[in-house]
Amino acid sequence: MRARPRLLPHIFAAQERSPGLPSEEAAKIARALVSKADEILFPGWPEQDHVDIELFREFTKVLAKEFSSAGLHARDKDFVSRCIKLLRKSNYRAKTDG
Repeated sequence: MRARPRLLPHIFAAQERSPGLPSEEAAKIARALVSKADEILFPGWPEQDHVDIELFREFTKVLAKEFSSAGLHARDKDFVSRCIKLLRKSNYRAKTDG
């Protein structure tokens, strides 16, 4: 599996939180979440607390609708929060169309 460097932490997080998750599926999940982040995020987003809430809601929707079998969106799972922390830690800048 070859993944873009910005996806690797999310792939590892998915596999850590869902043991036995195939690498291909983890990569699809990571791509979907980073793509959703690209839709939501804007310059200066880390200073805006409401963005975490929106990311949490939208990431949970993606996981529940598209990847429910991975079991990463349940209440007792911290995968979504971890992904948001990874975006913050890496000072993620959304990929824009421009």
